[in-house]
Order: sequence, then structure tokens, then C-alpha cells
Amino acid sequence: MDEYLLKVLLQNDKQPTELVTYASCIDEALDNSVQISSITYVFTITRSSDSKIWEIHEDVIPLRELRKLINEILDCDFRIKFPVKEV
Repeated sequence: MDEYLLKVLLQNDKQPTELVTYASCIDEALDNSVQISSITYVFTITRSSDSKIWEIHEDVIPLRELRKLINEILDCDFRIKFPVKEV
């Protein structure tokens, strides 16, 4: 499990915030951000161990709605794999 630094925009904030999450891969780190309801936008995700940065620049609200719909249809906790661009 790796530590990832999320540069995000929180609900009602105008400036980015940095949060830490733990995940086994970048996809899981992004999915973690989707599951945090106060996050509205993800700018970048940085893996702490080697400082590798992924540029995301996505509004997570539509992703969160899609994730919720899939979970309802499949009646399970579905993990979404997101394509990310490596910097």
C-alpha cells in the first residue's frame, strides 16, 4: 500500500487543498477521492514514494454519480478503474 497526495478542491472552497490517502495503485487512489463527498475536483495525485505525479483535472461529481448508479444496479461495492495521464 502506497501513500498518495491528492491536490483537490473541497466543497465551498476556492483554493486547492492537499489530502493524503493510502492505496495499492493510482486507480484506487482516484477512487478514494471519488468516495470522499467533500471533494468536488481533483487536480493531481502524487505517489509519495517516488514523487510520480498524475494530472487528473476532473470534476469528480459525475464520477461519483456514475459509481453510485453502478453500485445500485450491481448491488455491490464496485471499484471503478480510471484512466490517468502520467506526467
